[in-house]
Amino acid sequence: MIFLKHYQTDMMLVLIGALGLVTILIILTKTLSKSKRRDLLFMSLCSMLILLADIEAYRYRGNESVAGFWMVRICNFLLFFLLLLYIYAFNMYIMDALFDEEKNKKIPLGLIVSKIIILIGALLVIISQFTGLYYTFDEHNRYQRSQGFVIGYIFPIAVLIIQLFTIVKHRKALSRGIYISLLIFTIMPLLASVAQAFAYGLSLINMTMVWMVIILYFFAVVDMNKKVEQARKLEMDYLIKEKGQLREFLKQVSLAFAKTIDMKDEYTNGHSFRVAKYTAELSKELGYDADTVERFAYVALLHDIGKIGIPDEILNKPEQLTDEEFGIIKSHTTLGYNVLKDISMIPEIADGAGYHHERPDGKGYPNGLKEDEIPRVAQIIAVADTFDAMYSDRKYRKRMNFEKAVSIIKEGSGTQLKADVVDAFLRLVDKGMLKAPDDDGEGSMTEINNIKE
Repeated sequence: MIFLKHYQTDMMLVLIGALGLVTILIILTKTLSKSKRRDLLFMSLCSMLILLADIEAYRYRGNESVAGFWMVRICNFLLFFLLLLYIYAFNMYIMDALFDEEKNKKIPLGLIVSKIIILIGALLVIISQFTGLYYTFDEHNRYQRSQGFVIGYIFPIAVLIIQLFTIVKHRKALSRGIYISLLIFTIMPLLASVAQAFAYGLSLINMTMVWMVIILYFFAVVDMNKKVEQARKLEMDYLIKEKGQLREFLKQVSLAFAKTIDMKDEYTNGHSFRVAKYTAELSKELGYDADTVERFAYVALLHDIGKIGIPDEILNKPEQLTDEEFGIIKSHTTLGYNVLKDISMIPEIADGAGYHHERPDGKGYPNGLKEDEIPRVAQIIAVADTFDAMYSDRKYRKRMNFEKAVSIIKEGSGTQLKADVVDAFLRLVDKGMLKAPDDDGEGSMTEINNIKE
């Protein structure tokens, strides 16, 4: 006890420094609501002023100069008055904590009663300055407790007790961390008040208040970080769900367009789906991950979308096409690219439509691209497209012999088709993974999904 009395001024100076740091942190912590930051700042500043007033009261105690006369009276007044302001700020903090959870829209009666008691207590502090109700000063300018000194403690203690019951009553409206911090805030000053009543000369309440501000700030930040993390998780879950829904929508739209394309070209019914299936198999064989395999399959589904813009009499002409008509047919790559180029969800989607007839030797169309100038997805689709064109039935002919179709693909390696994609194609042939397509031309993405997995 003697040790604490001797060094308590030094301890208070250390606590003031700690409060200064906490005050800066409160200002910088933007994750806290404005109302909570306001309340915590108010409590922190009140605590600092109380400690400074306490230090100065001890410093000028017994000083009989004019400055000592006024400093002792002003500092002791501030000790009582600022304590009530501090508790008022805590009252506001409880209210803000309840409202932050949006489960309690009505101000609890206990908090209203607390405000009234604090107001009465503040008036009595002012009155005591003229009546000596709480304390007086002897002829040597030393602080002396009066008979009404206990009243000065009753008001803060009564408010803390009411706040404690209010917190417990509304605990379900509070997060666990905030609830614990509020309990600590109300219980510890009550214990300090009891201890100080028997330890004259020690500022236990004032020093306890500092730790309460720090504890409130710590739990508030921890609680807010948890809420931010939960919000981020909810946002991520929502984005993942939304992405899944968009992918499903894209899948269905792609299938619908693919069927529309194939219905327009009566000689290639089911072609788009089969090319997508072969593209998925080739992409997996080339080592692409599941998402890329699926994405490339979507691109392949729409590789012939430009054919929608080709006149039916040319697209479905049973006789040999003229050079002019073939030029119109070739324009389906440019038409398809222009249709799909603004779809950002799958960046490569326009590349598949625009460049699947390009060749590594530069003799393809529409741009005469060479080797790696050709987008990767278009290189893969080119092999799948070429194989299906040969190895599928048409109304004007039966599909080519499998071995001959494979032989032609092999011969085109490095000139008409990208060499490493052809190598992947041949490996699939050796594994027996290229099967004859369904004659009905129908399909879904189920087989492609099975391939990518």
